Amino acid sequence: MRELGRLFRTFCSDKHSKWAFEVANVQDFLNEIVHESTGYSPNELQCGTERVRLLPKSLHVSGCYSKTEPPLEVKLRLAEATLSKRAERRALRSPGGRFVSFMEGDLVLLKANNTSSSIKTEIKKFLLLFEGPYVIRAKIRDHTYLLCNPENGSERGIFHVSHLKPYNR
Repeated sequence: MRELGRLFRTFCSDKHSKWAFEVANVQDFLNEIVHESTGYSPNELQCGTERVRLLPKSLHVSGCYSKTEPPLEVKLRLAEATLSKRAERRALRSPGGRFVSFMEGDLVLLKANNTSSSIKTEIKKFLLLFEGPYVIRAKIRDHTYLLCNPENGSERGIFHVSHLKPYNR
């Protein structure tokens, strides 16, 4: 579901009313892309079809794709083994997390407080999740920071670290 939201926000952030026209494209894309959890695309595992190469041949890395595809039974066993290994690793990770610490001058994204609007024909699910980037001007307390716009230096406000995310260029 997270991936669906991410794709629809990408395709529909400029005009929310076109989401219905993008459903088939998103479905085809998700069924053809190789998923990290199994190492295969859903069409390969469920339909037994050969993998579709979405990138042009000029972008393929030599030796990246094997010339012979294993049979469907082998693919299913490999996918199951990969999933079980991932589940074991996930169980070992400790639940919860600590807050990230930022320094003055760091670029961060601010979690957007979006609401739907029938007047603007905007749907909350298709709005971008973060706004920014903003620059951290000062550390107010342990987990609160003063943000400002990097372009004109105007203050955006004071925000808790739980609403911030490091900006990766």
